[in-house]
Amino acid sequence: MKSWFTLAFTTLFSLFSLQSYADSFDLALSNELVEIEFEADFSNAYAFDLSYLHSIYEDRSKNLTSAGFYARTENDVLRAKLGGKFIWVNTSDSNTYGLALGGSIIGYVIPKLWLGGEAYYSPNILLGGDYSTFYDISANIGYDVMEHATVYLGYRNLAADEDKNTLGVYKGFQLGFRFRI
Repeated sequence: MKSWFTLAFTTLFSLFSLQSYADSFDLALSNELVEIEFEADFSNAYAFDLSYLHSIYEDRSKNLTSAGFYARTENDVLRAKLGGKFIWVNTSDSNTYGLALGGSIIGYVIPKLWLGGEAYYSPNILLGGDYSTFYDISANIGYDVMEHATVYLGYRNLAADEDKNTLGVYKGFQLGFRFRI
């Protein structure tokens, strides 16, 4: 199964050149996490993203690969996405894969300063592998440093559960940089 997801992710990534399609590149960091994400808007109504996250949390190395498709809307003070993403969580001894549903919202408090959040959830019926639920919840505050660059600070809780056994992928603060192309 691992090789199938790697092949699918690589194929999807190769279909889209960064120069032609990526509208933003996002890099999030902490002492225990690094995440890269490419997002492309295909029209005023739809967006697609690819991301890879690596964390060393609770003394275990974890990887999350995802590809999402969203309906989106945007105006001067609000940006919102609603949809789903295919996820694959991999550790040295467990794997979980499936479809997580949710979205994100960013609202400008004053020009250049925004508050945002994301929430994704996947119940047992949409997951395969070693865990029965998946969730990814985050809250961020950001500042548009210049027209095409944003810095943000956020708190994120990302995990997969099986009864009383929780695989914490990451829980904590992260510093992010978003570049719009």
